[in-house]
Amino acid sequence: MKLTQQTPLQRVLELGSDCKQCGHCCSFGSGYILPSEIKNIAEHLNITEQELKEKHIEKTERFNTKLYRFKIQKKKGKPYGPCTFLKNNKCKIHKAKPLFCRIGTCKEHGEQAIQWFDLNHCVNDNDPQSIREWAIAVKHKEPIKGGTPEEIISDKDVLKKILEYDDLRIERR
Repeated sequence: MKLTQQTPLQRVLELGSDCKQCGHCCSFGSGYILPSEIKNIAEHLNITEQELKEKHIEKTERFNTKLYRFKIQKKKGKPYGPCTFLKNNKCKIHKAKPLFCRIGTCKEHGEQAIQWFDLNHCVNDNDPQSIREWAIAVKHKEPIKGGTPEEIISDKDVLKKILEYDDLRIERR
């Protein structure tokens, strides 16, 4: 199965729906949370959004886009560890888990699913820094269809300026 940037959300969710809840995906980090998902997760846990943010979530950035992610339980000073909601290899919020966690990032299509998420929720074609960071990320791997810098920014001159840091205030023609 080849995903593209245009693959409908429902199809991506279908591919990720066969989660076996083995805990592998969540054992070494956590998923990203879109701001719109916080309320649903807080309601599922029967806590306030503020309490969720203070106890379980940290701010992060991906391709110059502000997101959230669940805190991790770092062990022995290592930079990784299980997601705060992983208990006995099961997700405590499985029924309310965010989109990033539902798309099946540990499955056969996992790398494509992550690129799909990034292209649809993180990479901002109006932000030169976002485009530069994406270009670096896909420089040595095959991006999914719709995910090359040239497909995102079709104007070659504009893309060249972005990638050469020519002007941080790029105006589209």
